[in-house]
Amino acid sequence: MTLVAVPNYYGIPLIPYPISPVGVTTLGTATLDATGESITFIGHMLLSTGPGTSKVLSAAGGGSIAWLPGTNTFADAGSNLRIGAQDVGATGLEDGTFDVHADLVGGTDSFTQNTVIKTPMESGSKTIAHDDLVAISIELTARGGSDSVVVNRSGASASMAYCTVDTGAGPAKVSNAPCVTVVFDDGTVGWFGPSAFASMSEAPSAFSSSSTPDEHALIFRVPFKTAVLGAFLNPQSLAATDDFEVILYDDPLGVTPGVIDTITQDMDLAGLGNFFDRPFPNGPHVLDLNTDYALALRPTTTNTLSYVRINFNTGNDVLRKATPLGTDWSLGTRSNQSGAFSQDLTRLPLFGLWLGQLSDDAGGGGDTFVVSVTNAQVMDRGGRVGY
Repeated sequence: MTLVAVPNYYGIPLIPYPISPVGVTTLGTATLDATGESITFIGHMLLSTGPGTSKVLSAAGGGSIAWLPGTNTFADAGSNLRIGAQDVGATGLEDGTFDVHADLVGGTDSFTQNTVIKTPMESGSKTIAHDDLVAISIELTARGGSDSVVVNRSGASASMAYCTVDTGAGPAKVSNAPCVTVVFDDGTVGWFGPSAFASMSEAPSAFSSSSTPDEHALIFRVPFKTAVLGAFLNPQSLAATDDFEVILYDDPLGVTPGVIDTITQDMDLAGLGNFFDRPFPNGPHVLDLNTDYALALRPTTTNTLSYVRINFNTGNDVLRKATPLGTDWSLGTRSNQSGAFSQDLTRLPLFGLWLGQLSDDAGGGGDTFVVSVTNAQVMDRGGRVGY
């Protein structure tokens, strides 16, 4: 097994939100406040089981759709919000027929704004294959009183995956990308692209060297052997006195995590702003496959730091499958550099590493090679894919 350097000798970025190191901090919205108004997310669906697979989304099997509501008044029993999957017509618009769906009723069903909601299906069934063109639609099929539901769409610009909005004149394409994830009956996840899955960008409470916890980390494992040359992350509004450390650990869930390397940042020697990127002073560092590591941010003064992370909401840890390492990363916190990190499986800090060298075979003996970082797809020489 040989580690081979990438051509620029610095690396390929590995981060939970690969399109942007600061996530999607602004959102587009659609306001549904009249009968028949809708927002639909359309694209070629990716499955966490990869190419050549298909999965069933049904009421009988417990499938669900995760989405992100905004401000809403949903209190009248005459209101009905339908969420489900449709086919896409030749013009690129949804066909208007729900193959599988759930109905939320005003005054009975509620949802918190700017929080990822996972809605179980209640009627119908739809089989979706990897790369199928699919429409996931949210429609106010009936409006009672003054009810109004805002549905968020990604602040990223749409390209191959896109949204349509119907405010009474029929559906029309808009410029934002989808913000939706499908959870199939067997727990497989489907989404429309690296900027188009259901999540909420958030900033945690500011923390300093005197906070509890005072250290926040991305805990992760990679499905291949690699060497990392540097780290990047997005501390917010850095000032000249906001000194900090970025630390690479092994065994972060053990009693005594080990320090592999530390980047000490004196802000007198750096530009100000919202992005940090530096090589490890003693790198590169070889990471073994399927081994726990952590990349941590630790303030070294009582000045506060903050950063952006993505939140899938409590109990929705399966939604991490839409990110490049799937469920093999999480948020970790601890205090005073003492003991194991505690894990939060529904949040991911937008901390990243530069993968400067990758193994030329993933399993030893020349039998396998990595074909995709996303969802840890590994193919052997006979063309069989595993995850």
